[in-house]
Amino acid sequence: MTNNFQIGDLIVGTEESNRYGITCKEYGVVGEVVNIYSDNLVDNIKIKIVEHRDAHHIGKTFLVNGEHFELKKPASTEAKIQKITQEFMQEKETLNKAMETYDKNTTKILENLKSVASETKTEKVETTNPNKTRKETIEVAKKLVENNKQVVSKCYRVDVTYVVNEEKRTVVAIGRGYNSGIVRFKAVAKCNPNDVFNAHIGKAIALGRLVDIDITEFVEVPQPVGIVAGQEVVLGLYPTQRYKVVGEKGFGKFNVEGVNVRSKGWEFEKNLVVVSDTNANY
Repeated sequence: MTNNFQIGDLIVGTEESNRYGITCKEYGVVGEVVNIYSDNLVDNIKIKIVEHRDAHHIGKTFLVNGEHFELKKPASTEAKIQKITQEFMQEKETLNKAMETYDKNTTKILENLKSVASETKTEKVETTNPNKTRKETIEVAKKLVENNKQVVSKCYRVDVTYVVNEEKRTVVAIGRGYNSGIVRFKAVAKCNPNDVFNAHIGKAIALGRLVDIDITEFVEVPQPVGIVAGQEVVLGLYPTQRYKVVGEKGFGKFNVEGVNVRSKGWEFEKNLVVVSDTNANY
């Protein structure tokens, strides 16, 4: 038993024999109780030696059995407050160190994220070919998304997934808690009605909005010129019917899935409008 000792109490040994070198009455041992553990433990009290016949023991801590000690002086209110304050400050210091480490890691992740988004942009050679520039930007978007499947946003570490709707021309980035799976954040990228939809660029824009990075490169990407394999097109007069460009055939001609372009003539070809190039082969 602990004899109902409290942290801060001064206690003395009561044994005739020397069990610990600190429980014997003859040694003039006085210990301050610094922690109390379960009564199920044999040695259930931690004490700090404040008086001892042998000076080298003073200041040391020991785990002892409370049955071998008796109260000399109860802890004062001031001592209890001081002890609680000391423990609080220690916990606060530990928490501050943990937060400092967290902040450094968060900053590093965000810096890496921004670096990936801009590394190709700074090295890219100027070109007058819109399709070449668009292809390069799509590759940057793919790399950005691939390298940031898990990000930190507003102090939450989240896994990022995407919902792509080709018909509505939207991409939604969803951030779910790394451990909980709870949806923490959403960000939406919606394609301008006059622009060609691309899911990869949409993902990069939605991701950028989720973690607050510069997305100018993706927003201002040039629109494609001409018609190439892999694009989806509509006939200007009938925009609800989509066609897939499956390949080129002859000079200035191309194959559209389910349609004989040559038999339709020039009027059909010139009225086709590109609506998506997510799978285009530039």
